[in-house]
Amino acid sequence: NGEIVEQRIVIAPDRGRRVSLPRTGSHLRLTQAHRVPGPRQFIARADGCLIESTFNLSPAWNPQRENLLDEAYDKSLNPAFAQVANVFRLWQLDAVSWPDAALRGGIDTRRFGPCLTLDEEGRRLEPIVQTSFDGGATWHPATGAVTLGHDRPTLCFDDASLAWAWIAACRAGLAWVRVTATLRQVMPVQRSHWRGNPFAATLPPRVLNTSRLFAFARIDPQSIHHQAVRRRELAANEVDDTAAMTAWLARKARGSDDAVGDSEEIKLTLPRAVTGIGFNIGDRLDFGASRHSDDAILLPVIHRINCDFDTDTVQVIAG
Repeated sequence: NGEIVEQRIVIAPDRGRRVSLPRTGSHLRLTQAHRVPGPRQFIARADGCLIESTFNLSPAWNPQRENLLDEAYDKSLNPAFAQVANVFRLWQLDAVSWPDAALRGGIDTRRFGPCLTLDEEGRRLEPIVQTSFDGGATWHPATGAVTLGHDRPTLCFDDASLAWAWIAACRAGLAWVRVTATLRQVMPVQRSHWRGNPFAATLPPRVLNTSRLFAFARIDPQSIHHQAVRRRELAANEVDDTAAMTAWLARKARGSDDAVGDSEEIKLTLPRAVTGIGFNIGDRLDFGASRHSDDAILLPVIHRINCDFDTDTVQVIAG
């Protein structure tokens, strides 16, 4: 068998010359012509990864309302409490300190969800809220009533009155709040698979929604549960369907006939001595009337040229 040398160059489908070929002749031999599905990229797309982490929150109130008497922040003592209802109480996701670089690329900010970490009965833990009175040096479980936002990642301390120590810590900038919960990445998880020669592709990608088939969930290293889960002291609902999604996509690509995208692959074998025609990657082969088209954009494009030095021939492959 002769040694095959392959040259492959990326070129736009509408580039290249129009090369006319004789309809008959001893020098041109059509070695194969058959219908094959047109080259196409298949993309499987699932919901963004669900990530458990410990998120720092920041104050979500007007700091100009912090200097009233402590009684002003008591629901039962201030008839005009609605004017200061958020002060020292409402906290929001601190975008600057997101622990995960992927989350900084965009998250679904509807609300905090349950942890991926499980309790002893195998149920997902509810979001865990912690407070610090000393700038994050020590952390304690939040006491009293806490309400999580329904449509955005916020929380509010809902007790009728707030501890004086908490008010003092807030005024001094030493009150910190964090929540361990889940948020979902906005960017979907995607896998792609090429069917056919990507250099000759003219069909648009086919995007398949697989959100109901595959899931992705993981615990970020910044989660307070991360080390315990890695040591298997705690269980968690982490999921990575990458392998299954990739295999499924490959099967889908093989099984899709893409009737609209069918194209004809042509293989021509010529003696090297007569290749003065000057074939180049990207050229379009014109067979004359036998191709039933005067539109150059519909003519087959050369995407590979093989040289066999033992038989002194050149094989031109187009589609």
